Amino acid sequence: MNNPKRKYTRLKDFNYSQSGVYFVTLCTLNRQNILSTISVGGGVIDAPSVELSDYGKIADTVISNINQTYDNIQISKYVIMPNHLHLLIEIDGASGTPPPTTAANNALSLLISTFKRFSNRQANTDLWQRGFYDRIIRDNNEYLAAWQYIDTNPLKWSLDEYFK
Repeated sequence: MNNPKRKYTRLKDFNYSQSGVYFVTLCTLNRQNILSTISVGGGVIDAPSVELSDYGKIADTVISNINQTYDNIQISKYVIMPNHLHLLIEIDGASGTPPPTTAANNALSLLISTFKRFSNRQANTDLWQRGFYDRIIRDNNEYLAAWQYIDTNPLKWSLDEYFK
């Protein structure tokens, strides 16, 4: 049996525990629309409304707990879409409470793994597909672009690559 070879999505030899900002996308298992619903135009022109489902509320709570638990990790911006979420994660690799212990260059992967494990446990089901997508934010322009992408993502839901 030939299994497809998994593509490694992290940058080789990059230390994901060092200080930096990461734009991360996680998709639900089989890209099911289970986290929220999005309505556009409910009274305010072009203002989308994101209504979280029970699973979306669990994800929101776990994100808030991450921000309260770790001194050196901050989720500075996020949006919970129907079948995925986007996060801007800031890691201060020089100080603070470290994420769960393992290989030094895997803080981002460990954080995402912890997020998935806690939210799955609270939901009493598997919510997330394996892996995640990340982009290393290299400068202020990329940071602002990611911030704006998160802000405008609900408005563009029907055009989103994850729309199903």
